[in-house]
Amino acid sequence: MGVDVSNASEFTLTIPPTVLERERHRDRQTRGRRETYPVFAGVTLSKAMVADLEQGKPVTAKRQDVRLESALFAADVVDLETAKVLFEANDLVRPTFQSV
Repeated sequence: MGVDVSNASEFTLTIPPTVLERERHRDRQTRGRRETYPVFAGVTLSKAMVADLEQGKPVTAKRQDVRLESALFAADVVDLETAKVLFEANDLVRPTFQSV
């Protein structure tokens, strides 16, 4: 997932097609089948979004910073050029992350 934080009051998530495959794999493991997929920060992949992802197109969703108030990073976020750890796993995502 990509995040654009150029606007101070909201952010834009870019969701790649690989997310859909991961969600469908989760369905296979639980022997279920969903038509919509909640993924992150209140974003739910609708049928239209799923159709775009099936065609290999990334989709975007805009969200307010308030949706991240209790979100955690699932893994370390590392700057690949410098190898510096920007955020550690289980750190809270804060609206001030834009300054990194």
